[in-house]
Amino acid sequence: MGSESENEKYFFKVNRIQTYVDIDHIMYIEVHNRIITLHTKGSMVEFYSTMREEEKKLAEYCFIRVHHGYLVNMKYIKEIRKTDLVLTNDEKIPISRAKRKNVFIQYLWYKQAVAGR
Repeated sequence: MGSESENEKYFFKVNRIQTYVDIDHIMYIEVHNRIITLHTKGSMVEFYSTMREEEKKLAEYCFIRVHHGYLVNMKYIKEIRKTDLVLTNDEKIPISRAKRKNVFIQYLWYKQAVAGR
């Protein structure tokens, strides 16, 4: 499930200027009307893209699509509940009914992989 993301960069354009953040610092990504909001430990950045495109860029890392509008870094999940999950900063992210079972299974695999390191 995912490779080591420490010190790897996530590139995107803001106002036609190429920029990046450390992948390891991304807590989650949300989308509304093709505006991606990238949430890190200490900031938020907005840029135009699609969730599908951003999901592809992060496919090899430990990110999981929990809702059509949210892609979450499993490293920052503190708790998974029936209709949402809680991040380490206590933010709540909705989990769609259709993705609930897959989210739970993938998170268990992730936790087992992390514990096995």
